[in-house]
Amino acid sequence: MRVLVTGAAGRLGGACVAALAHAGHEVRAVQHRRPVAPVPGRRIEVRRGAPADLTRDVDAVVHCAFRFAPHPSADYRRDNLDAALRLMEHGRAHDVRTFVHVSSVMVYGLDAGGAVALPETRSPAAVAEVLDPYPAMKIELERRLGALAERLGVNLVVVRPGILFDDRTPPVVRTVGRFGLLVGAGRNHLPFVHAADVADLVRRAVEDGRPAVYHAAPARPVAALPFARAWCRRHAPGLRVLPVPRPAYAALGLLTWAAARARGRPARWPNLRYGIRRSTRDLRYDVSRARALGWDDARTRTVQEGIDR
Repeated sequence: MRVLVTGAAGRLGGACVAALAHAGHEVRAVQHRRPVAPVPGRRIEVRRGAPADLTRDVDAVVHCAFRFAPHPSADYRRDNLDAALRLMEHGRAHDVRTFVHVSSVMVYGLDAGGAVALPETRSPAAVAEVLDPYPAMKIELERRLGALAERLGVNLVVVRPGILFDDRTPPVVRTVGRFGLLVGAGRNHLPFVHAADVADLVRRAVEDGRPAVYHAAPARPVAALPFARAWCRRHAPGLRVLPVPRPAYAALGLLTWAAARARGRPARWPNLRYGIRRSTRDLRYDVSRARALGWDDARTRTVQEGIDR
């Protein structure tokens, strides 16, 4: 298959390019500001351009592009919402039937499921209930893409990853120098998942082509603190993982935001209380549909297996 991947220079987009290319697909990677990493032994077509040109002669679209940093609201909507809708419209004009949208488990808001894993059939929260602009935009984008896909006859696949990490980026909420910070005691279960595992699920979803919603989250939840420390033992022995009390983390976030404002720099400022409440809950997600595609979170389990060593 010929597959267009947006956001191909990002951590997940790059992993999707590699997973698709290694599976034998022809990949067209969209380059924006940063260069797209090459895939050894595979030829990747790197392109810039408008959606009308990028979607020509492809069989499927994998949409990973998303702006995380804060911007004026009009720009944020243009770059994240309007761009995705135009991409689907132009793709359909070129007979692209499969559109894979990478969303996030954050679309559930504070509905964390607790001891029961949230099913893949659960609907996202209402936008008004989510006080962080990132998941709020993801929720609206899922809704708008779903309506457009139904009208155009496009098979929309939504992949909702957990908190991404890879062999270089640690599974922590934040890094400050040589410290990796976790909010709270770290005994709760956070959905850390390796980017390569998410990319493998995206690849399987592209090949399957049927409309569906999948969770890309750990199949066996593990407490956040021992998981992060197991990763550090394997990849970054010099990085110290610290559980940070909620009041201290809130103070640190406020200071960081105030310093950025004083320098005239943009700083993503979600409602801090909302973010802390999410980060200190048990977040568990059912992956039955992903398992039915043959998906296995092998890279994530490699870290889990190192916890008791």
